Amino acid sequence: MFLRNNILKVNVPEELKGKEPFMFSEWYQKNRIKRWIEYNRRNEEVIKLTFPKLGKKILDVGCAWGYSAMRLNFMGVEAYGVDIDKKALEFGRGVAEFNGYEVKLRYANAKTLPFSDNFFDDVICVETLEHIPLSDRLKVLEEMKRTVKKGGKIVLSTPNPKGIAEIGKRIFGRTVCFRNFFSADYRSYPRSYTFETGDKMVDILVTEKDIKKYAKKLGLKVLMMKNIIFILKILPDLFFYPSVLIERIFECMPFLNDLGCTKIYVLQKSKN
Repeated sequence: MFLRNNILKVNVPEELKGKEPFMFSEWYQKNRIKRWIEYNRRNEEVIKLTFPKLGKKILDVGCAWGYSAMRLNFMGVEAYGVDIDKKALEFGRGVAEFNGYEVKLRYANAKTLPFSDNFFDDVICVETLEHIPLSDRLKVLEEMKRTVKKGGKIVLSTPNPKGIAEIGKRIFGRTVCFRNFFSADYRSYPRSYTFETGDKMVDILVTEKDIKKYAKKLGLKVLMMKNIIFILKILPDLFFYPSVLIERIFECMPFLNDLGCTKIYVLQKSKN
């Protein structure tokens, strides 16, 4: 199909209405374009690269309200998720239970994942690594490697520094009128933020060079790198269909594909 719609339709119980976390209210509920970017594309692309099937055990690092874990559980996976946002986790647990998904969402700082060695078949991390402080990124990836089985994959997505979205931000982000006009969308988060738990979040891009450096230090094999998404989140839904068409065309053209807004990496732990 031209427009695959694999998004889970979840209902929010009455007691959680008005308590929706940012990633739910701004990306899942807000409008069709944002939902397409975050859930039809980013989450779905990452999930499918784990080849989910009945009985697999997969962890989502930076799971927010747990959408990916619910999607994986729907596909027969034993799904886990960790995050530092306790309010989002509480909301996600309530939504999962209300909609009949069996997921294990828990608080954890990714520097010290509360799981034993070789516990998961695969680990995913969607639009999270750029929010982890620079000094912690190698340790976080080391923890993912520790908890994934031999031969298992770590599938990451992160904003592409060379993509049209980041280029636009660098050009127009210094312009006051631009920041004021798109105040809610210019950046999802402040430059840095400290949660009530003491955990810190930043907004610093991850480069291809960074990933290759981390992979080399940890002995991880880079299996794949790909760029996706050309729709800009600031567009109204009126432009949804033409934007998706343009996106499909651009993703098939190597000389334009480098401008994709999101970059996906597939890393593999040694089988030995």
